[in-house]
Amino acid sequence: MTNPDEPTPRPRASARRRPPAKRKASKKPIVVAGAIGIAGIVAIALSTTGANSEPVRRITELVVRCVDGAGKPLAHVDVAFHAKDRPLEEPSLRTRSDAEGRAVLPAEIARGAWYCVGKSAELGSVSQCFIEQGDVTRELMVDVPADIEGSVVNSAGDPVPGAIVEARIVQGPVLATTKSDDGGAFVIQGFSSSLPFLQLIARQIGHANAEGSWDRHATEPVQLTLTKTKPLRVRVTGPDGAPMAKLKVSIVGYSDHVLETDTEGKGEFAGLLYGEPYFLHIDHPFFTYRYQAYSPRSDAYEVHLQRPHSLRAVAVDTGGVPIPGIEIRHRHGPRRWVRTTTDANGRFVLGDLPAGRVELWFEGNEREGNVDVEIAEQSSTTDDSGERKVVLQ
Repeated sequence: MTNPDEPTPRPRASARRRPPAKRKASKKPIVVAGAIGIAGIVAIALSTTGANSEPVRRITELVVRCVDGAGKPLAHVDVAFHAKDRPLEEPSLRTRSDAEGRAVLPAEIARGAWYCVGKSAELGSVSQCFIEQGDVTRELMVDVPADIEGSVVNSAGDPVPGAIVEARIVQGPVLATTKSDDGGAFVIQGFSSSLPFLQLIARQIGHANAEGSWDRHATEPVQLTLTKTKPLRVRVTGPDGAPMAKLKVSIVGYSDHVLETDTEGKGEFAGLLYGEPYFLHIDHPFFTYRYQAYSPRSDAYEVHLQRPHSLRAVAVDTGGVPIPGIEIRHRHGPRRWVRTTTDANGRFVLGDLPAGRVELWFEGNEREGNVDVEIAEQSSTTDDSGERKVVLQ
């Protein structure tokens, strides 16, 4: 039976056999026939997909041009490209500006938006700019350095020595770090005077983050006030609501923050920074859980383990056309990242999902982004077995 979605096979072109002396000349019609066959296949593909498919978004390289305060190109500036959604992680690329001041992020990794941090050893100065797909070239101005002076105190007004002080553009990567001295004072040096403002954050274990701001017109030192924080308390229960005892729970990224739940499924993490998001890793061989942020507070968080569900669906674009070869992943449960790739018909199966609204990330085939899906709680099966369609915009 013929599949109506497949193009009608073309008859195979044939070449008439000729005498051996003229065999060399027979190659030409074969090549022509092959070209006609390829052209026909391309035409069929275009006619069947062109009407419904979306235009391909071409990913281009991103270029920043490092200049000084007078607009003169700066060579040998160390430039780091940080992904916008991962500003506090290691940069995706470190490079150095050329004689024209250019630093390039290759198209292969240039999807989305980026923070660009430039450090000039010649000027002893650091600066930052922002660039994303669609920009032709961004200017990264690294001007003469400026200093930031300030102090860290507690809620009683007493100086706090040894506090870590970070400076950055709001929501951007950390540009410099220092510590307060015995009198609570600090100095951050080497900032480009072209930067209009900076966010300052003081951190110390057992205290809440202290935030402040600096701008280039400021005349007074910045004062950051730390206050005591609260522990992060959790209570872990199973699918039936019963407490999960003797379960290993840790803070992702903090190897020294590990506990074992008591007979009531409870545990407590001390010394974490108030106002910061923390993520739990729970070791369990069968159950999954919702991966979400927790912050220190007075009340304990209820962390509910669940039997894992699977999502069976078809990934389509906004025109309803299936999208093959795209990676889909989620971040839930003990394995943290669970991944799969759509097949030739856009179908995929993704497991270890908790019930409720789940955020999926997708990447590939000139697409990148995230989408929310609802996973129903089911009593008889752990599979969402319907032919669902997930639209990837």
